[in-house]
Amino acid sequence: MRPTAIISWAIIAVIAIGLPVRMHLSQRTSGPGDHASGPDVQFQIQGRYALGAARTIPEHGPQMIRQVEEIAGRPEQKIAVAILAGEVMGADAAVSRLRAIGDPEAESIAQLYADPHSAMPAPEFAETHPWFFQLARLNHRPPLDPERTAVLAGADRAFRVMFIVFMSILFCCALGLALLLTGIILLATKGASFRTTAPAGPAHMYVEAVALYLLLYIGASIAISVLLPGASLLLRVVPLVAVVMFAASWPLIRGVSWADYTRDIGWHTGRGWFMEIGAGVLGYLASLPLLAVGFFISFGLMRLSGEQPTHPIINEFQRVSPWVLLLIVSVLAPLTEELMFRGVLVSHMRAGVGIFLCAAISGLIFAAIHPQGWVLIPVLGSMGFALAIIRQWRDSLIASITAHAIHNGIVVCIALALLR
Repeated sequence: MRPTAIISWAIIAVIAIGLPVRMHLSQRTSGPGDHASGPDVQFQIQGRYALGAARTIPEHGPQMIRQVEEIAGRPEQKIAVAILAGEVMGADAAVSRLRAIGDPEAESIAQLYADPHSAMPAPEFAETHPWFFQLARLNHRPPLDPERTAVLAGADRAFRVMFIVFMSILFCCALGLALLLTGIILLATKGASFRTTAPAGPAHMYVEAVALYLLLYIGASIAISVLLPGASLLLRVVPLVAVVMFAASWPLIRGVSWADYTRDIGWHTGRGWFMEIGAGVLGYLASLPLLAVGFFISFGLMRLSGEQPTHPIINEFQRVSPWVLLLIVSVLAPLTEELMFRGVLVSHMRAGVGIFLCAAISGLIFAAIHPQGWVLIPVLGSMGFALAIIRQWRDSLIASITAHAIHNGIVVCIALALLR
């Protein structure tokens, strides 16, 4: 292995280990939920679902409140839990919980329960948790009051959406398991095969590009947070996309020909657009059982550690247009991440390791650099593993980009439906 490749791998290893450790230490220092800022969208989704479940199955109401209470760390989250308790167990339960918090905003919300005609209190809470605030403000209204009914409809809709999602996941996982087993049988009987070959360009240049990408991406992220703290999401994303494109071009800058480069990283149409897109859809379905295993491992880690991971972009859901979110999450993210991880990184590794080890290593790195934290590494790693397998099955990046875009698009659409 060339010295530049050794140095590049050292940089990748330090970053892949350091980022989850840093996030873990930050969460331990700040406490549950303290690292969040602005509108607490993830907590609002969990609260809506809990109330919807409690309204649909009243006997489970107290249990649903306890589950949300377990993840409430900040004072405003505890205020929100108290408001949910008021909906499930009565206004007295809300008031007693609010006064036990010992926070001025909690006290003002408690006054709102005592006197619904008082001046609007807690403007900061109303901004960060608007749906919960409306629940408290309308607590004294009759059940059929149109305004109160509209607010409660958000909880009922969240429960229905999650029920439909759960049933759909079960069906798709069953279908995916059948496809996965079919694929394994075809591979074992030589009815199907992987299309990967060693890169035509010097392999070390590709790992140099990945190390360069990670260094520039971290540097650009820090610079944007310092220089453009109030910039729009799209404006903050554009420089990061430019960083990806520059780093991905590193082998070209170093002298690899365009023909060799596009062949190596899978930047071609393979057997045709429709064939590759269809393969991406089938590949995504077949990956669902792996994602389910990763999810259950991550869920177990969350229960053991008490950490509640989140992605910074989730708090942008009520700030920017849904179309902008879909553009960033379902178009730009799949294109750039597949280009770098399943294109450039896989091109380097398949020169020296097997297909499955290549997929495992690239998937682990892919998971580790995501900002959700170490507890989600199993589920994100299983996704990265599956995408690398799809890429090596088809050789073209179109299939893995399609699978990645489908996954991200589904997640965004579910979140938007829960927040309507």
